[in-house]
Amino acid sequence: MGASSMERLDKVHRTLDAALADGPWFFGDTLTVLDFLLGMQGHLAGELSGRSIEDYPNIARHQRALLERPSARRALDIHRAKVRERGDELVVAIEPEGW
Repeated sequence: MGASSMERLDKVHRTLDAALADGPWFFGDTLTVLDFLLGMQGHLAGELSGRSIEDYPNIARHQRALLERPSARRALDIHRAKVRERGDELVVAIEPEGW
């Protein structure tokens, strides 16, 4: 990605990070579909921008909170298995403790 694209992506991540400041979810204590959408794409905060997800502390906290949910763990396990079937390895921004 070019430098201007990286700057725009960083701005998007900083905006999302600020939106999560009152979290744990986008709407405070209410979990919504927006949280799952960000959860699916949250790894991009570090992967595409070349930065660590920890550079966006609220996104990192959000990812951890989402991955503590049993349903999210099951979905990630299923996805990871399918990726391995293809011979690839799934890279996630935050590897949950105890997995």
